[in-house]
Amino acid sequence: MNVLVKHTPSKPNSLVRRPRRRHDSFSGAQAGFLQPLLQTMIQIKSSGEGRGVFAFTSPGSGAGVSHVLQIIAQELAAQNRCRVLTASSSMLEGATDDDIRRALGGCIERAPDVWCMVDDDHLECIPEELLDRLWVDVGPGDFDFILIDCPPLNEVGDALRLGHETDGVFLVVSAGETRRDHIEHAQKLLKHSSARLQGLVLNRRTYPVPNFLYNLL
Repeated sequence: MNVLVKHTPSKPNSLVRRPRRRHDSFSGAQAGFLQPLLQTMIQIKSSGEGRGVFAFTSPGSGAGVSHVLQIIAQELAAQNRCRVLTASSSMLEGATDDDIRRALGGCIERAPDVWCMVDDDHLECIPEELLDRLWVDVGPGDFDFILIDCPPLNEVGDALRLGHETDGVFLVVSAGETRRDHIEHAQKLLKHSSARLQGLVLNRRTYPVPNFLYNLL
């Protein structure tokens, strides 16, 4: 997995804390690729203009958005010792604090400091052994970052609907599968909806990053 983001100068911020041990499922290569994306998210949050809410989508199906989002959430929490909430866009009417607060029935901890939003129907079905990981009566202010998992743009327009209410959108593309014209079309859709595209995440990379991806930013 590789991340392509617009370069912004480093700025000191209060969210960057002493790193702790990385989750065992992450390789050193993955962690290195994530650094530009994580730094972009932290800088936006620390600028005072952002709320730490970001959406992730793809031009089409099969790019691995949910997998990428979970990796980012766990690495963000591990490196910065902060609390991260992940949520499906289908559970949110919007991305404002009020919308998220209404949707937050409860959350369950999926990894250290990484919580997943659970709807009311699933709250009643949580196994007893997981109850100690359940957190109810929570609000947006209880998390440092909220990452929203959106369907592909060619299927559902959740990322377009939520994009202007978030601090930005990251577009996940699959190496060797996602076509260039689909990426360009997705960029146009995001631009016309006033969503802020913060970067491209190249998933399943096994060869050097094509120049055209850099030129798209």
